[in-house]
Amino acid sequence: MRNTLKCWVRASRVYKNAVPAAHGGTMKQNLVLIGMSGCGKSTVGRLTAEKLGLLFADTDSIVANTAKMSIKEIFAQMGEETFRRLERQAVMYAAGLRGAVIATGGGVPEERENIEALRKNGIILLLFRPVDVIAETVDKNTRPLFTNSEAVRALWQRRKEIYGKCADITVPNTASPEECAANIAALWQQMRAQ
Repeated sequence: MRNTLKCWVRASRVYKNAVPAAHGGTMKQNLVLIGMSGCGKSTVGRLTAEKLGLLFADTDSIVANTAKMSIKEIFAQMGEETFRRLERQAVMYAAGLRGAVIATGGGVPEERENIEALRKNGIILLLFRPVDVIAETVDKNTRPLFTNSEAVRALWQRRKEIYGKCADITVPNTASPEECAANIAALWQQMRAQ
C-alpha cells in the first residue's frame, strides 16, 4: 500500500480550483482536513504539514487556547452555541493563513460560511476512517458529542452527506498516521505539479 496512493478525487473540482499560477490560475495554498472527530485530522494533519514544510493549524486547539479551557469544558460551562461561535472565529483565522495544513473540528462543515471561507484558499480533504473504528477506539471522555458508540454512529449519519458535498478529495485513514500523511503529501505534491 505504501506505493499506491489510495484516494478518490473529484478531479474536475480539485484541478479547476487548483490551477497553477503559471497557467493563468491561482494555486490554492492551504490543505484543509475535515471529517469526524476521532478520524485523525490533528495527528495526520501535523505529520502532513511536517512532511510538506507547511504551517499547521488546528481549529479545536485555537478554540481551546482562546477560551483557556478544553473543548469538553467549553461545552459543559458555556454551551455548544458559544463553542460554535468560537469555532467560527478560529476558522476565519485559519482560513486567512497561507501555506498551511488546517485540521478542523468535526462540526465545521455544518456551517456553510466555514467551508466557504476555507475553500477560498484551500483544497478540502475529507479524512475518512470507518465510523465503527471511531466508535470503538475514540476516547469518549474528551469528546462532548460522543456520549457512547450509538451517538458516534448517529452523528456520522447526520454529517456524512455534508462531508461528501464539501470534500474535493477523500482519503482513507486506515493505515498508520505516518502512511496516511505520506499519501496526502504525495497527493498534494502531484496537484501542485499539474
